[in-house]
Amino acid sequence: EVVPIIRWLCVWMAFLPIYILYNHLLTMKGYSGVILFLSLLLGVLTISGLILTVSNGILTMIGVNMILNFIILLLFVIITKTKLKYSMTDFVKDTFPFVIVTLFSMAAAYFIVMNFHHIYVTLLLKIIITAIIYVAVMKFANVVIFKEVTGFLKQKIMTGRRNER
Repeated sequence: EVVPIIRWLCVWMAFLPIYILYNHLLTMKGYSGVILFLSLLLGVLTISGLILTVSNGILTMIGVNMILNFIILLLFVIITKTKLKYSMTDFVKDTFPFVIVTLFSMAAAYFIVMNFHHIYVTLLLKIIITAIIYVAVMKFANVVIFKEVTGFLKQKIMTGRRNER
């Protein structure tokens, strides 16, 4: 059955942004060697784990892969805390407001379109409404990182247009 496989993969995908954030944080601070080491370690452990569990079925293989990914994520957290003095508490403080805005945007979109019954229209409307609410809250709250990202994107778009001429 496919459902257990999708559940395992969804659990990991929920943690993937954290993994990516720590990866980028270490890269920006000049610890790309640590990332290379952890990536190679994950690759070797994953291949070894898959070879050792191939006879036990796909669920076991995926389970081992997820456990290994969580171990590497834990190593990222530990290394970031020791090298950069950036703890999981700091991470939660930095990201919690964005999580709340995201959840608020998604909940509002859900309630706005809950009476629509066409699956594709509902999905499209939820995406658009969530994005509009999120951007509006970020602009209204004067979030610095939002200004920086939109400024960067505007600059890239303008640079791209100039290069096309």
